Amino acid sequence: MAPGGSFVWTDKEVELLLSVTLEYKVNKTHESIDWESCQSKYMDILAQYLEQYPSETSTEFPHEKRELTRAILTTKLKAVRGKYRQAVDSGRRSGHGIVVLLYFELCEQIWGGSSATTTMSSGFETNDLDQSLPVPSPSTSSSSTLEPTENVSDTETDNSVALQ
Repeated sequence: MAPGGSFVWTDKEVELLLSVTLEYKVNKTHESIDWESCQSKYMDILAQYLEQYPSETSTEFPHEKRELTRAILTTKLKAVRGKYRQAVDSGRRSGHGIVVLLYFELCEQIWGGSSATTTMSSGFETNDLDQSLPVPSPSTSSSSTLEPTENVSDTETDNSVALQ
């Protein structure tokens, strides 16, 4: 573990995590279960991940199995999913972290059909709103754009004429 208690993932560890997550998704889909709504998904993914994690430490897999917890795995998966969503929203793979850039296809297989990352087919943009309507500002919202005679009652008109 790195100084300060933070867990630093290697590219191979992330690739294994995403592969295990995809495998979990596929298995749940075959069981007709929405994998993202499973209460035990992170524990299940952690168990599968630890089964496939090499016992011998190396530069690609430098951690011991006991170092990885559900909280660490959950945090990493949520971070990758968030960055993947940003990439989908922006329409660009780059600029959202090395993990999304390297493993975009894996992320797409995992979360590509998710309603959280699928672009809406219809809707409207703020540019679609009618820009011709005036928006009252605080300084003009109390003033009237009507002519003075249009805003005055008949009795007031008679009084104002008499005063002139």
